[in-house]
Amino acid sequence: MSVRAFEWNTGAIKLYERLGFKHEGRGREALWHEGRWWDGLEMGMLEGEWRELVKKSKGEDVEVEEPAKEEKEDAQKVAEMKEDVKKADDVKDLEKLWKEYAISRE
Repeated sequence: MSVRAFEWNTGAIKLYERLGFKHEGRGREALWHEGRWWDGLEMGMLEGEWRELVKKSKGEDVEVEEPAKEEKEDAQKVAEMKEDVKKADDVKDLEKLWKEYAISRE
């Protein structure tokens, strides 16, 4: 989940922080308003963070869920793909990798 606030809106920023949103990025000089440039602040909350807040608000013990087996396998595949891309010497190697990964996803 994400929200965006402009830097002049300190009330909204403080509210989002109290609700559990974390600062994730800043769009520098994202908006011209009232004679000057203002930054846009990107804030977000991950699903796990939200679930933890809900459990705390209900007085329940907070447990960290293990990722599903498929999520672990996908993360491993992504890590392997990144390593393969780093090892590629030229565009032809990258094209070959792309085709291999596209076929493996079918």
